Amino acid sequence: MAKKSKKGGKGQKGKKAPMSLREVVAALEAMAPCQLAESWDNVGLLAGDLDAEVRAALLCIDLMPAVVDEAIAAEVELVIAYHPPIFRPVTRLVTPGPDMEAGVFRCIRRGIAIYSPHTSLDVATGGTNDVLADLCGATETTPLGPVNEDGLGIGRVGRLRDPATLRALAKRLKRKGGADHVSLVGNPDATIERVVICVGAAGSLPFSLDLGPGDAIVTGEIRHHDALRIQRLGTNAIALSHWSSERPTLAVLQQRLSGELPALAFSLSRADREPFLRV
Repeated sequence: MAKKSKKGGKGQKGKKAPMSLREVVAALEAMAPCQLAESWDNVGLLAGDLDAEVRAALLCIDLMPAVVDEAIAAEVELVIAYHPPIFRPVTRLVTPGPDMEAGVFRCIRRGIAIYSPHTSLDVATGGTNDVLADLCGATETTPLGPVNEDGLGIGRVGRLRDPATLRALAKRLKRKGGADHVSLVGNPDATIERVVICVGAAGSLPFSLDLGPGDAIVTGEIRHHDALRIQRLGTNAIALSHWSSERPTLAVLQQRLSGELPALAFSLSRADREPFLRV
């Protein structure tokens, strides 16, 4: 277990009363139920003792080595990692190593639990796609699809409250979302009235719609041949980078969790970073 800090540590645990991990997991699953996740995904509690005490949690997109270092230094008992660090069957847990499993091993050794919401948070109301839609200034949003029995679906489609050119919308998202690497496909001067939101990688999902010159796909990353298809359709797209399209949700999730579980300290990882460098 992580050594207790007499002064509360960076996570200010000395000022917080503990809760059980079971209670924290219940709150997370209420916000983004695991049954909403895609069938190929691996969400929920990935490591941890449900009866263990939690005073502080660290939120990140990816459980990279620097994030594990940060979690250990802050003496948190839980890391909420948006991307699951355990995704395929695990054959060994060793450290050091280049795979995410090495970070999982270090967390387990220190008594730090790991929870991942991933696509369940993409689908959930107020999740990643809704946050990105809000940054766009979209209203009247509806699920992109496929829609489940609760009327929820991966992605969002909405109309801009204030139509803007593709270039202006990209600059707005760069400013509000903190993206460093914004790429455009289509006509930078096209007036965008409708946005198709799909955080991370859009894939072929947006092409289920009838897309035109007043539409823009807003996503993280776009494959080369999908970009060519967007051009052929005479429509538009904004790629913010995979990480940058998802990171703004962490601040929103932090606020929601702090409101729901005021006894705990939730902090955003500073070591969690965009993997691509700007030159």
